[in-house]
Amino acid sequence: MKKMILLLPLIAILTGCELASDIANDKSNNYSNNVYGTSQEGSVAGNAINTFLWKPISEGDGNLVVLLPASLAGNVELLSISGSFGTEVGESEEVSNGAHPTFRFDSPGASYGANITVQAVLSSGGVQTWTVPSGGTRNEQ
Repeated sequence: MKKMILLLPLIAILTGCELASDIANDKSNNYSNNVYGTSQEGSVAGNAINTFLWKPISEGDGNLVVLLPASLAGNVELLSISGSFGTEVGESEEVSNGAHPTFRFDSPGASYGANITVQAVLSSGGVQTWTVPSGGTRNEQ
């Protein structure tokens, strides 16, 4: 057991992982890779949690997945995308990646073209809208 414990810091360094103690010691809590794996600077609490993410190719099935800001969890009736292709409603997967409402679509993001309108119909009666310039490009807002 001691050997395993001693190897963990070495494994973390070799793989580029940060240990929880390293993150806790970072007083600004700013670092390059937030939960989405992007190179934007920002704090996890202030940036990644309240970010819309258009991920054109998911790891699971290779199709589009859209993650909404965690602040919308429990308040999204449906999510639709529309553009030159028509309109498609995403299949809800409840939440993922830290409480983000998550929706999956039938095709890779690039197949939806450009200037895509994403609309979340909220339980509270409103609609939140985002525009994605290129369906084949990862987009965070």
